[in-house]
Amino acid sequence: MEDPAGSSREEITAESKKKARELERLKRINGKLIDTTFEDITVMRNKRLDFQRDGFVVRILGSKSQFDARTGKLREILPPVTNDCCQTFATLSAVILSSLGLAVTLHECCTTSAVNYLLYISAWLHQLTSTAWPNKGIRPTLHDLNECLRLKEFFPSRVCESEFQVVFYNQSGEIVELLRRMCIQRRKRARSESEELSPICGYIIVSGDYTISIFSVSHDIVPEKRSRYSEAWSFYICDSHGTQPWSDKKASVCGSTFGVPSPTHANKKDSGDAVVGIEEGIHLFSVILFTLLEEHKKSLGTSRIPYMTWTPVRRKRGVVLTCAEVVDIIQRAWLPCVLREGNVAKEVRRFDFTPLPCFFSPALVRKT
Repeated sequence: MEDPAGSSREEITAESKKKARELERLKRINGKLIDTTFEDITVMRNKRLDFQRDGFVVRILGSKSQFDARTGKLREILPPVTNDCCQTFATLSAVILSSLGLAVTLHECCTTSAVNYLLYISAWLHQLTSTAWPNKGIRPTLHDLNECLRLKEFFPSRVCESEFQVVFYNQSGEIVELLRRMCIQRRKRARSESEELSPICGYIIVSGDYTISIFSVSHDIVPEKRSRYSEAWSFYICDSHGTQPWSDKKASVCGSTFGVPSPTHANKKDSGDAVVGIEEGIHLFSVILFTLLEEHKKSLGTSRIPYMTWTPVRRKRGVVLTCAEVVDIIQRAWLPCVLREGNVAKEVRRFDFTPLPCFFSPALVRKT
């Protein structure tokens, strides 16, 4: 004979679980990463829009965004799908730029030309590989990009699409922990073999039709020299939409530097020599990132729970490339290999496409 009390307890438990699931669903639907808007964190400085913390954001701007790049003379060198290439731009920017490994080598590529080239080659590769995607040109997955662009074969940084993580907009705390993992400590023992060999240096962040990427590079600090930091990192956001107010509606790679203050600079507060600690730096960077993601969440439909996928970018530990070496890989190895693949080669012939020399830096192009 059934126990009425036991049956009642099961019904209460089932009802409790149902209410808990509904509560979690509502939290995910209504959740926000942050309540601020760009208006709240933007000031006018030297007649330009800037982040409220003076000197925290360094901007590397292109000449156009993906939306207006085909206006004027640029129309002649860009393909029809330029306005839809944000996922390819974000992926290529994170892989190529993080492959440099150190802030000092990345600094060689901190030019308008570099951002313009990333937008140019991203738009073309987006166009030329579209027929090879399983969904026939609608939009590539990160697996599609890895396969079609052969990204795991030529660069020290790799997109690990199988390690993606679903993140909801009520999980800001989880995202902060993901950001902390990008502070690669070269002298600290890694938590696992994969972290030891290829630690996480960035993420490709996909939310609906919008994709950006973030990545970090460490600073090579010589202990004997008087530096502001004893250990430091620069975090960057790669965005072809031009949404951040200080990007002037242009494709951009915007970065911030923070770290462990050196003993001689730990207490200095003057703006010209100020330091930003790790926790403060991650907080300020997350404010910018969360505001950017919330801005684009407005375009998502309300019929489904909004979410993002965060896919890690891992870089081989101890590998550092110069800008000239990256240009050489692009021009002599990677691009020729991608462009002669079957379906891509057909599209290359159809569009009569001949890639321009890699113009990361005019001086470097002349040398190669």
